[in-house]
Amino acid sequence: MICHNHSVSDAEHRDPEKTARALAIDLGSVAQIRVIPSRIRGLTHKTLLIDFARPLPVLSTLAGFKAQIGSIGNHYLPPASWGGYDEAGLAGLHARTCRELERPEQSTCLLFTGVDVDYLSLQRRQYRETVVYALVTAGVKSNAAHMVKDRGEYYEPGTINIILLSNRTLCSRAMTQALIVATEAKTAALHDLDIRSSDSPLRHAATGTGTDGVLVAQGAGTPIDYAGGHTKVGELIAKAVYSGVLEAIAQWEGLTSGRSILKRLHERHLSLTDMFDDKFDSRCELSTALEELLREPRYAGFLATALSVSDDYDAGLIGNLGAFEFWCRQLAEEIAGEKIASPMDLIKADGLLPMALNSLANGLSIRMKKQNAS
Repeated sequence: MICHNHSVSDAEHRDPEKTARALAIDLGSVAQIRVIPSRIRGLTHKTLLIDFARPLPVLSTLAGFKAQIGSIGNHYLPPASWGGYDEAGLAGLHARTCRELERPEQSTCLLFTGVDVDYLSLQRRQYRETVVYALVTAGVKSNAAHMVKDRGEYYEPGTINIILLSNRTLCSRAMTQALIVATEAKTAALHDLDIRSSDSPLRHAATGTGTDGVLVAQGAGTPIDYAGGHTKVGELIAKAVYSGVLEAIAQWEGLTSGRSILKRLHERHLSLTDMFDDKFDSRCELSTALEELLREPRYAGFLATALSVSDDYDAGLIGNLGAFEFWCRQLAEEIAGEKIASPMDLIKADGLLPMALNSLANGLSIRMKKQNAS
């Protein structure tokens, strides 16, 4: 299997008057692929536009199944424009964008995003003669959601958008299977990156955003009837999408698997200072000491474990926390340098994460008192 990753991040901020920027894809079905800047209502928009050599069927989560499509794309809406299309709706937005791109409405299929397409991740995967491309943009900070736990109350352009291309001809069944595989790969990437729900970040991981989109082009080449998870083309799609989502999030949001435990606590809306009981006079000093402690790999690793255990406990996968409580007590006494007969309730919140933080805080509190007394 051959893997190629083409990052398009850190591109220069171009003047819309300049020419479009071409990208390279070695597919006979694709005539050209470009990032095209445009001015709409005085704002700079950008479109990742793919023109086909001949019209192809496509399957889109936004437009459904379309039989004769000459161009597809992912259109970036700058934040200042987000409130300006409510009256026109999606149809009006599509029509306006097609006019700016000089493409016919009926034969153009677009996704829309609040993520600058300069931060596109272009992924290529190959096995023997079969080639798959995934073109991914991803923003997750504003509207990441757990599709079961969170309520749907609003629409906001943010989104993870995925465009799939290949050098094979996918039948309609294979196209729908490709959409499922892409969705599962996207969710796997979010899980492995520990992206949290925007609505309930402490308790729930995100499965996507509320505005995600997938667009699958039929392609041209040897026909394929199946593209599910057990097929080779399904594997290529999954790996391309997974890597694309990880890279796109890293480029746009700056979130990587190696980010600090303090950053992950912040993503759960946990403030070390605010978690301490207001009656505790030394909470500012203790929160500073706790932050320094969590920069040490040993204690950062403990709290990272607590994050995972907390998710499993909330999901009902863990019924007894005795072993974890024992570990908390051990670390508290290790930090304190002595046995702790009666731990204090320094953290005012309930739950497994506060339990873990409270154990570290107890150890630090005793250590600090000993240091101040010496």
